[in-house]
Amino acid sequence: FMTVSSTGKPTIIAPVPSHLSDLEDVPPAPRILALNPQTITLNLIVGIISIAQPRSVTTRWGRTLSLVEILVGDDTKSGFAVTFWLDRENAATAEISSLRRQDVVLMQNVALHVFRGKVYGQSLRKGMTKVTLLWRREGSGLYTTRDLAKRGQVHPQLAKTKQVKDWVLKFVGAHVGVKTRATTARVSWDKPPDDTQ
Repeated sequence: FMTVSSTGKPTIIAPVPSHLSDLEDVPPAPRILALNPQTITLNLIVGIISIAQPRSVTTRWGRTLSLVEILVGDDTKSGFAVTFWLDRENAATAEISSLRRQDVVLMQNVALHVFRGKVYGQSLRKGMTKVTLLWRREGSGLYTTRDLAKRGQVHPQLAKTKQVKDWVLKFVGAHVGVKTRATTARVSWDKPPDDTQ
């Protein structure tokens, strides 16, 4: 989907879901349980805090899937876990495997579930849950840092992406190995000191 900016340059916008939710709007566990068996789904623009190593799981029907848990946050709340059940045929498998900390992504059709009284997100079957990379610090993604720096009236998806990008840069440490201007001044919190390596 494209729009034309005031300068006449086309601006790319990812397929816009009908509604974007903030993480603070995720309903509490009792509300989700009261709606069972109905499935609540959300569309989220979030920043990635961490990605767990994939685990191989065999279902009771004998199918082997890869289970990946991603911890995300936005400018309203952090620490929300989204679990992806992936197989080789799933289009999201390649997208998920290429993600890294500080990426800002659009997650469409994330189902809400409750486990031990805590709400978490989960992918839906048949590739219904889609992940689109919106912004990455090194410049890849649907939007560049320059796109997000524009002032004035912007598309709500672009505005939310900018808010999440600013939150990510302020509160989420860079992926190990990413070179930034502040790299020499600041050591990543999850890297052991040099004398222990």
